[in-house]
Formats: sequence, C-alpha cells, structure tokens
Amino acid sequence: MYFDRIEVENVRNIPQTSLDLGRNLNLIEGPNGAGKTAILEALHLLIRGRSFRSRTQAIIRHGEQLLLVRAILGGGAVKNSHLGFQKSKSGKSEMRLDGSVVKRLSSVASMIPLQVFLPNLSDVVFGAPSLRRKWLDWGVFHVKHEYLDIHRGYIKALRQRNAALKQKSDSLKAWTSALVAHGESLTDYRNTYLERVGEAITDCLCILAPEINVSLSLDCGWQGESFAKELRQQEPRDMLMGSTQKGPHRADISIRVEISNSKFVENKSSVADDRMGLRLASNILSRGQGKALASALYFGQAQEIASATGKKSVFLIDDAGSELDKDYNKAFFHLLSEVGVQAIATTTTKQPISDISGAVNARMFHVKHGKFCQLT
Repeated sequence: MYFDRIEVENVRNIPQTSLDLGRNLNLIEGPNGAGKTAILEALHLLIRGRSFRSRTQAIIRHGEQLLLVRAILGGGAVKNSHLGFQKSKSGKSEMRLDGSVVKRLSSVASMIPLQVFLPNLSDVVFGAPSLRRKWLDWGVFHVKHEYLDIHRGYIKALRQRNAALKQKSDSLKAWTSALVAHGESLTDYRNTYLERVGEAITDCLCILAPEINVSLSLDCGWQGESFAKELRQQEPRDMLMGSTQKGPHRADISIRVEISNSKFVENKSSVADDRMGLRLASNILSRGQGKALASALYFGQAQEIASATGKKSVFLIDDAGSELDKDYNKAFFHLLSEVGVQAIATTTTKQPISDISGAVNARMFHVKHGKFCQLT
C-alpha cells in the first residue's frame, strides 16, 4: 500500500495542511524549521502510533489540545482505505481504519512497512546493539507475522524471570524454561531472516558503495550451542545482579567489511564466505561509508519484505542529500527508482533535484512556516 493523500492538523508547527502524494518520489523542500520533518513524523504516527523523535504529546502544536493525521491509502485489497490517528495532550489516542477502531497497532504497522532514513542513519552501523536489533526485528516482523507473538512471549518471560531473580522466587525454574523456549525460537527466526536478507543488502551496496564488501552474522546473546546451559551457568551471577545477563535481548549483528580497490565485486558469494581480511565496520568505515552501508541495510530489507510478502515499503527520508557527495546521491536516488517504492523525502536545498532527474513521476513540494504547496 502507499499514501495517496494525507491531511495533517496541529503536528509541530503545522496548523493544517493536505498533500496529494505521488506513487514514487515526493520531495519536500524548505528551510530548517519550516515543517518538513513534521510531515514525516505525522506519517510515522499514522502507521506506528508514535513519533520517531520524541514523546507524542510534545509534538502537538503549541496552544492546541489535539493532533490529527488522516490518509487515503491506495494499492490495497479495496480501492481506497481511510486511516486516521488522533492524540490529545491528555495522552488519549485513537486509530481508525475505514471507520473501525484499531485495537492492535501492529495490524496497521504490518500494512505499510516503513523504512525511516534520519540524519543519524549511520548509527545503525556505529551505534548501540539495540539499534541493530530494532532493524532486524522490524524485518522479521514483516516477513513472519507469528514472530511478534514469540517476541512478546520472550519479553514477558524475561520480565517474570527478572522478578523471580530479585525475589528469589520458586517460579524461577518455570520462567527460565519459558525464556529458553521463546528465546531459541526467536533466535532461529532472526538467523533465518538475516541469511535471506544478506544477498539483497550486498546487491544494494554494489550500487551505493561498490568498494565495500560486507558480511553479516548474528551474535545471539549467549555463548555455546545451548541457551538453557548458559542460563544455568549464569544463574548465580543473575541472582547477584537481579536480572538476566545473557539472551536474545543482548543480541547484536556483527557487521564485518573489507574495502576493495575495485569498483565492483564479481564473486559476491566468495566475499560473504571468506572472513579473512574482514574487520568490524565500526572500526574502519568513515561516516559517509557508514551511511552508505546503513542505507543498503534498509534498501535490502525493503526488497526482502517485498519478495517474501508482496508488500512494498514506504521510505521516509529526512534531509536527503546531506553530508554525502553528488555521486552517492545519484546512486541513492537511482536505487530508489529501481526498487520502485513510494518515498517522501525532505531537503533544505534544491540541489538534489539535479541528481534525481531520472526519477519517474517525481513530485516537488515547498514548505515555509508550516504551509505547503506543490511545485510544477
């Protein structure tokens, strides 16, 4: 599905606006503070029920009590679907799809896979393991819908086991068993997805940064082949700490790279299999290379989701074209066109327009002081 028309009221500095969006690239240009990122936040609110920047209440326009975001969605089973989200300063929120109240936000999140490109995108390479787990879990959620229940089961068991550790409760054994069952299943899903998405990521990286050869592997969060054995060995320390120190909640993705002198790697399978010469990406990549690699992760994820489910992602791109050179920007927008997704991108300059001349049916908008207009 994709956004056909959006209506936004009282989000940040946007009093009220509506945009008719195109199926491909939609570029929103304007100065800092004009309201560009607020549009992306509004779309994220509509699909995820929360902002990607701050507490939801903080983005309600000053002096107002309620924010509203509505959209007409195309590309679904029916001709058009109407989705709406509202939230008040009191904290009460409601989402409706075709007039019916949505009880599980995950049901809407699964309809449109969002891929969010923020200026700190390279943090998924250089930052904390939680960012990489978030990227991984978002992909598995879309290709295996039962994964959400498994993940929730693991989190519940983890909380209960931690409580049993602190209280030295007799229920510790039972919650440990539940944690092992959910944890091993969760890890199997993560491993399978990571193996599948790797080829798509490599293909995207050959366009964005062909000098980088990458290998991804899952550090599952414990040592050895048995999660149950690890928990038994760690139980005295867990008792002392009052929390579970090992498990999928501590998992990470090992991103190892090799910088090639050639501009294209012919035998990608040999690069993936040969770990000799590969080093941690966070240790050797520049910020620009890190951003290119992070972009490949999200492009690859969008391709894997589309391949597994038939659902195309929507890209929310904040500050497109910043920091990186013209060649990268041309490659980025070329790949965006090749993948064939809807993208809503913001920029503070009209310079990227020259880099996207090949984009089909691109629409251009200008915003100033929260007021939007479409340009010809």
